[in-house]
Amino acid sequence: SIAGFGIVVFPERGYSIEFEPGWKQFIKESRQPADEDRADGSGPGSFHRNCRDAGDDILSSASGDKTDAQDKQDTCRDVEIFARAGIPDHLTDQQNPVFVAENEVQRFFSVYRHGGSLRFLIYSQPGEGVNETIQQVAIAGKDFSRWEIYSEPGETSNGGGALLPLQYPLGPLIMYYLTVRNEAIMIHASGVHDGQRGRLFTGFSGAGKSTISGIWREAGSMLINDDRLIIRKRGGRFLMYNTPMFYEDVPREAPLDEIYLISHSPVNKMKRITGATAVTRVLAHCIQNNYDKGYIENHLTFLGDLCSRTDVFELGFVPDGSVVDFVSERQQK
Repeated sequence: SIAGFGIVVFPERGYSIEFEPGWKQFIKESRQPADEDRADGSGPGSFHRNCRDAGDDILSSASGDKTDAQDKQDTCRDVEIFARAGIPDHLTDQQNPVFVAENEVQRFFSVYRHGGSLRFLIYSQPGEGVNETIQQVAIAGKDFSRWEIYSEPGETSNGGGALLPLQYPLGPLIMYYLTVRNEAIMIHASGVHDGQRGRLFTGFSGAGKSTISGIWREAGSMLINDDRLIIRKRGGRFLMYNTPMFYEDVPREAPLDEIYLISHSPVNKMKRITGATAVTRVLAHCIQNNYDKGYIENHLTFLGDLCSRTDVFELGFVPDGSVVDFVSERQQK
């Protein structure tokens, strides 16, 4: 599983499934998580769903047809992905998008209405200028529990056909849409756990998310991730999870106790914020596709609950180990 979500991938008959290196290692390690990657030290089982071993949640079946045994396990699945070979021309129309994700140098994806579903055009990465070469087409069911992903197959080392359905940026995009329909958010942030408390650091680009999490790591904390996290409410508490990145990593999770809105400062200083101010400040760093008011409402509801149960602080910090002592001393008062 990834962030506690059960994901199953079915290739079209006659094809195999391939994953990018970061995903491949993450999936492999999720089968047998190491004790040191558990924030509570309870050993293997942290990444298991209640009904079955999470190591089996991510599957590549021999064909696109589900077996009777797989049908019986559907309650363990949050999303099913069906990988199709080839991109049909009728699915590549680029007129009237409802949302386009791009920056000044690259187009990432665009979203279109598709009957009662959504159609995503995923563009080749990386590129310079607005690249409109279509890498994949994805059709998502309206509750995002089923995806059909069309892409041109590649070749395996033995000459067979291979499909890469979770190729960047579609893999992280599917994870985002899982948060839309669950009690969860995806946020640009770093997270650490010192064995007692879980801390999340967020801020705009250049604020020091990687720097401050690295400082805590050097002080002995476990690093969850230094760039992107999923926050979920499970069993009445909030947990932070890492997700597959472009580099190899292992699954990690930890309870979330404190949120810090960080910035560089000549001196260490912190101030608690609450209520609507805390919600809007944290929301600014959440990953959002805000073309549907329902998505916004879900985020606001989740963040309202999160910020009412979790301490939120503004933290200006000096980029050295003094900030660890500073925060610890303030919390003991």
